[in-house]
Amino acid sequence: MPMISIPLSLVSDTPMSAVEHLAREESLLEACDAGELGGMLRFWEPQEQAVVVGYANSVLTETRLQDCDRDGVRVLRRCSGGGTVLQMPGVLNYTLVIPLPEDGPLSTVGGTNTWMMTRLKDALAKIDGLSDRLSIRGITDLCLGEKKFVGSAQRRKRSALLFHGSILLEAPLELMERYLAFPTHQPDYRESRSHLEFCCNLEKPAAAVKAALLKAWDVSSKEITPPRERMERLLRERYYQATWHRKW
Repeated sequence: MPMISIPLSLVSDTPMSAVEHLAREESLLEACDAGELGGMLRFWEPQEQAVVVGYANSVLTETRLQDCDRDGVRVLRRCSGGGTVLQMPGVLNYTLVIPLPEDGPLSTVGGTNTWMMTRLKDALAKIDGLSDRLSIRGITDLCLGEKKFVGSAQRRKRSALLFHGSILLEAPLELMERYLAFPTHQPDYRESRSHLEFCCNLEKPAAAVKAALLKAWDVSSKEITPPRERMERLLRERYYQATWHRKW
């Protein structure tokens, strides 16, 4: 894997709802694309249950919408592609936002997926007990044995890139069967397994995972708290609007 130096600052945020986290992520991408902010790494851990579909996905086919509505579980849409995720306590989300280089592996979608997932795998492999148990499967999945515990996605603008993912640490996986439909697209290695048969928890503390990623990405000790103006606009125009989340 080519060595790439990406100066990153750690984003510091106050507690937010899931929908605010989604707006924050897109606002950071916008700010980086506009040249207002440089490279950033951000973590967030949901305090509530929320189903989050990829940008082009249909809530009617990818979720158990009636069960979600009955139980008061919000169904949300993010700005990136990829599949549907159940955000819930016990999940750790990571978000990388960086200026787009003109060449090298990060200049293409496929190169970015390969480079990012390799860096993620190598970082987590340094945690005790994981060195030879991790593998990259599909396009942007990370597995423990034959079971997935990380799914990632990206969004690209003219001058900036967002790459983010959800890491299952100690989540109640049985809730996936309740709120997520079987995906319309599945990687070959899934072999039509149910959510419970296909996914697993890493069963490592969030602090250890964060520390591994901070070290791997060589994040500076500087923490930044970005302005909220872009985030507030996106919330008003998009993320607080039911038509955004359920347009398909």
